[in-house]
Amino acid sequence: MVAAIRTFTGETDGDYKGTATNWYADTEPEANDYVRIALENASNIIGDDYTALSMATWMIEKNMPKLVGTLALPLMIDAVAVTLSGTGAQHLYFNDASTINVLQAASNSTDNSYGLNLTGVENDNLLVDISGGGAVSIGWRGVASEYANIELARGTLYIGPGVITNADTKITTVKATGGKLTTNANIATGTFTGSSNVVVEAGAYSTALYGQESSSINITGGGTITLLDLDDGCFVDFDSNYVVPIIVTNCNVRSKNVRIRDTYGRVTWVGGIVDIGGKFDLGLSKTLAIS
Repeated sequence: MVAAIRTFTGETDGDYKGTATNWYADTEPEANDYVRIALENASNIIGDDYTALSMATWMIEKNMPKLVGTLALPLMIDAVAVTLSGTGAQHLYFNDASTINVLQAASNSTDNSYGLNLTGVENDNLLVDISGGGAVSIGWRGVASEYANIELARGTLYIGPGVITNADTKITTVKATGGKLTTNANIATGTFTGSSNVVVEAGAYSTALYGQESSSINITGGGTITLLDLDDGCFVDFDSNYVVPIIVTNCNVRSKNVRIRDTYGRVTWVGGIVDIGGKFDLGLSKTLAIS
């Protein structure tokens, strides 16, 4: 059968599957179809597992106001390419998506979670690029989830401690070029640029973190950062949590506009700081070798 566009209208109720009258022309989607959740959708969509059929694309239209799933029972979808918008709270689980682009989200949900809450397995690339506010979580409340490469351009994004790349122990890459990012996950490589505001809360990194431009990186967790590489006007602050120690194995400062603050001496700078003139407020660590 030739793939077709299938539009959910919710004219009868919130059942995504099993009620043909909820779909335009009374036709439910089949494998490889292009699914559209219409702006005019009339019903909140009930959470359930609908991963048996893989869709070519799956899209929620801009400003779609209805609720989708719940924290306890998200709507579970198998799709190759996903585009998410909407102003109502959404709880979604994706299986084996190649790309997930988030263009709009509510700011919060009535269950005290974020406006858009994502979980799922074997997903590759997630981009959050929200204009006008909106907040997204991945793995809220520690729910195990698999996303390989995560990027924040605009909006608010929280990454929970149970988020990893497929069958690995950490996320392959996390990138922020803008917006506010809070991460509790273990990250292999984090790159924070532009005007991004980043809070790193995880307790065990074994990570390479790159800070550039006017990014602000607030590191509150413990553990080890194997490489901290800073350039342009980046600011790294270790002072928000002055109790938990942290190890930085290697630190490169590549610009005179870089600033590092560790006034409580939380950091053990194993390899010192390779510097070309950055600004340091190291407090108890002021005897540190800076070369």
